[in-house]
Amino acid sequence: MIATVVLRDSVRRTDREYDYFIPTGLEEQVLPGQYVRVPFGGGNRTEVALIISVAGKSEFSNRLKSIIEIVDPLPVLRDDQIGMISKIRSRYSCTHGDAVRLMVPSVVSDHKAKTHKIACVCDEERAISVLSENELSSLAQIRVLELLLEAGEIPVTEIMNALSVSRSPIRTLEERGLIEICTRKSIETCETDEVCEDETEISKVPTLTQNQKTAIDYIMSESSPGECLLFGVTGSGKTEVYLRCAQEIVADGGSVIFLVPEISLTPQMIRWVKERFPDVLAVLHSRLTPRERYEQWNRIRKGEARVVVGARSAVFAPVQNLRMIIVDEEQDTSYKSETHPRYHARDIARMRARITGARLVFGSATPAIETYFSAVTGFTRLLELPERVKEAVMPRVRIVDMRDELIRGNRSLLSVELRSEMSRALERGDQIMLFLNKRGYSSFILCRSCGNTILCPHCSVAMTLHSPRPGRKPILICHSCMFARKVPEACPECGSTLQGKIGIGTQQLEEAVKSAFPESRIIRMDQDTTAGRGAHARLLNAFRNREADILLGTQMIAKGHDFPDVTVVGIMNTDMLVRASDFRAGERAFQLITQASGRAGRGEKRGSVYIQTYQPEDEIILYAAASDYKGFFEKELEYRKRLGYPPFLAFGSLILSNRDEDSGARQASEIKAFLVECADSAPEGLFRIFGPGPAAVYKLRDRYRFQINIKAKNKSALSLLYDKVLARFSDKEYSMHTDIDPY
Repeated sequence: MIATVVLRDSVRRTDREYDYFIPTGLEEQVLPGQYVRVPFGGGNRTEVALIISVAGKSEFSNRLKSIIEIVDPLPVLRDDQIGMISKIRSRYSCTHGDAVRLMVPSVVSDHKAKTHKIACVCDEERAISVLSENELSSLAQIRVLELLLEAGEIPVTEIMNALSVSRSPIRTLEERGLIEICTRKSIETCETDEVCEDETEISKVPTLTQNQKTAIDYIMSESSPGECLLFGVTGSGKTEVYLRCAQEIVADGGSVIFLVPEISLTPQMIRWVKERFPDVLAVLHSRLTPRERYEQWNRIRKGEARVVVGARSAVFAPVQNLRMIIVDEEQDTSYKSETHPRYHARDIARMRARITGARLVFGSATPAIETYFSAVTGFTRLLELPERVKEAVMPRVRIVDMRDELIRGNRSLLSVELRSEMSRALERGDQIMLFLNKRGYSSFILCRSCGNTILCPHCSVAMTLHSPRPGRKPILICHSCMFARKVPEACPECGSTLQGKIGIGTQQLEEAVKSAFPESRIIRMDQDTTAGRGAHARLLNAFRNREADILLGTQMIAKGHDFPDVTVVGIMNTDMLVRASDFRAGERAFQLITQASGRAGRGEKRGSVYIQTYQPEDEIILYAAASDYKGFFEKELEYRKRLGYPPFLAFGSLILSNRDEDSGARQASEIKAFLVECADSAPEGLFRIFGPGPAAVYKLRDRYRFQINIKAKNKSALSLLYDKVLARFSDKEYSMHTDIDPY
């Protein structure tokens, strides 16, 4: 018998199918979808491979090697997932191995390891001194050291997962003698409930509205086209529709994948799902340790878990009898992968639903333009929930002209109207949420004498000022490469001490709120306060349990949360959202403003929303204030059609980077010439090439980056063009990445 395999760690040079003999005695054990170890190459080095198929013959039979061993008797991929490998490879111009690694956790081939590495601080006093004097030049190193000081001994893998860092900052701290690493026996327990800490109350199953019943009946009907968009205002009960449909599927022996934007931001959602499916639920998210991830994945593979909740990678879960995929808040940008292959979970969900015949349900109050266009043109069934449940009403929305505040002499971050409403809410015992999509203290430091801005020496971006913790000095941080440095006492260019703090961040907003309401209890949520494992759930649960009066933060507080006592929402510095520099900026601004507004008045009391802006006449702000998605959609669609953006044309980018600026520019020009040649030989109008030009962040981690944009008739044509480029230009000589639908 012959097994056809692909290498898990294939590169482009080795990216094809290979045939191997199945040794005597293994014929009955070898199955498609299994991991096996095989001898590969002239030196017969051992590689992990995935079995694609098993057959009785091969055209290469006389020269075949034999499989060494089976890694795991259970297949790591199901038939539908094996069928997705070639489709992912074709769409995202990646290798077979890239596609396999998307679907199988890296720990699977060596999960039986019995030891792990533990990190701890060598000398607490020295570590505290290093932090207080800002002697570390990496934010990642700072966070690792702070976490170890706070929590003591922690497994290295847990640090990496909790802080989303590589081993590099941990290794550097060890080399400097600040921390030490030792080996310990692995802990056999698996704790995966840190996102579900608040389980003191069991939610009552709500009574369905007529609109909810209609949506459920259609989704579950035999005549359902397979793909639906559940378009409902914030607070309209979309989650209950998902849960009722999932209950029917599970009761009938099927399985459900439930995607949420960021699992650590939605502990309330996880609690609701766990209440309905206590015994068959698996949760997958990025902050699980490798062992925890394996345990959850293995439960799914064995069929013990039939409801899987997770972020974008959960779309690849090896569930048995997949009957439904739910994509909640489908417009969210976190569904787009930022690493190769740069897939979008929405597209993968479509791909998998077509292969398995599963129902696909997208849900959003502010759908992506492409998704709503698909609905209005009939490809996707549109199901609407136009009203809030429980007789809750939409909040009152007030646009505050901050130019008038300046005329009145109010230079505070809080307008007079918002501050007054906050005072009344606090007197009533209500809660408040303030949304500002910029972390740190100030956007940058500007010399008022010469106009110099302090840039990151490794990236072409201004460094952000971060307010110190008690006993610490202010620090400048580059949010692109995490380089950190002390704040200079004088301008590096002219020596002037007249340095101003420009722009506002969540730290400065927190300071302003504390000054205005010194008696109030405040929680700040941004990447700086949620670095530790379980921090998201802990902060959100504290706010839900009324341990704080005001929750302020970045976009992580704007998504999906349901706090019935929040009656006031303030949206700060709205213009920063609207004026971002890409064609989706208006769409994202509308979505974030609408989502943030939707946090107000979800209980019995009507809420109030204050949108602070210097451009109150901006159409995007007006549409968002009126919750007029359809009006915004028509305006945005007209703009997209006129300029040839999705959904009318496919849009892609190619970014090339080089440590030498001149070499990078030359290589970018060579690639552009090749693309133009391909476009000229293709049918007229199939491709349009733009660039090359500097990428949005021109210099990143000491590499100069050049960008070429491409418009094509469809994504398939774009994928084929990328394949030609990658085949023509060597990866070793040209460091580049391609992207379809870049965000």
